[in-house]
Amino acid sequence: METSIREAGEAYAIIKDGGGLLGESSSTRVLYDLHPGAIYLHKGVQYRVVTLDMRDRVAVCRPAGEIAYYTRPMTEEESEILSEDDSMPLGKTVVKFGTLRITERVLGYRKKHIFTEAPMGEFPLDLPPSIFTTKGVWMKVGDSILEEVRGRGFSIGGALHGAEHAMIAALPLYALCDRMDLGGVSYTLNPELQSPAIFVYDGHEGGVGLTRRGFECLRDWLASALELMEDCACEVACPSCTQDPRCGNNNEPLDKRGASMIIRDWLGR
Repeated sequence: METSIREAGEAYAIIKDGGGLLGESSSTRVLYDLHPGAIYLHKGVQYRVVTLDMRDRVAVCRPAGEIAYYTRPMTEEESEILSEDDSMPLGKTVVKFGTLRITERVLGYRKKHIFTEAPMGEFPLDLPPSIFTTKGVWMKVGDSILEEVRGRGFSIGGALHGAEHAMIAALPLYALCDRMDLGGVSYTLNPELQSPAIFVYDGHEGGVGLTRRGFECLRDWLASALELMEDCACEVACPSCTQDPRCGNNNEPLDKRGASMIIRDWLGR
C-alpha cells in the first residue's frame, strides 16, 4: 500500500502542458497554490497554472517565462462547531476544544512585484469551496477588553486578527509543525457564539493533533504568542510577529497592540 508523505487522502497531480509530471499537491493546499492564474515555482522555473480539474485532480501548468511578480490567493474562511470535546477556563473566557467544519473559499488572487511587493492588480475567480472536518480550539473575546482596545484607539478587528495570527505563529513551538499546517479565523461577531471570537484549527482533514497539543499547554502557548509580539520591535505588525504569508485578507487589518491586550487579559497579566 502506498502512503502520501503530504497528507491523508488523494493528492493532485501537477502536470506540464504537453506532458510531464512536475509534482503533487495536497487537497487542502491546491486551491491556494494551484488556482487558475497562480504562479507555481518548480526547480527554479516559474509556471502559470492554466487549468485546475477538480474532478480528475489535475493542475495543468505552462512555463511563464521571465516574470517579475508572484501571486497570492484572496480567501475567506468560515467555521461551524460540530462538537465540543473539552473546555478550560482561562481568565475571563473559556477555551473550547472540539470538532469543526471549515469552509474555505478562494475568491481570487493578487499579483505582487517580487522585489518591491507593490500590488499589480486583483483578479476574481469562481471556484467551489473547500469543506472539511477537523479539530480546533476556540474562545470568545469579552466586551470589556475590547472596549479597552477601542479606548486606546486600536482596531478591534486588527486586534482579533493579530491575536489569531500570533497564536498560529507560536503553536509550532509546541506542536512541532509548520504554521502552514494550521488555519484560523477571527470574528468581530461569530453568528454561533453571538460574540467576538477566535478559532485556530488543524489544516488537515480529520485533524492531526496539533491544536489538541496547543490546548494541553494552553498557557505556555499563549505566553509564547504574547512574547512573540512584545519582543518584536515593530509598532503595529510585521512578518516577524503577526503578518502571515498565507493570509487571504492581505494581512489587513492587524494590530499587535490590541492583540497583546487581549492575550494579557486571558493570562491575567
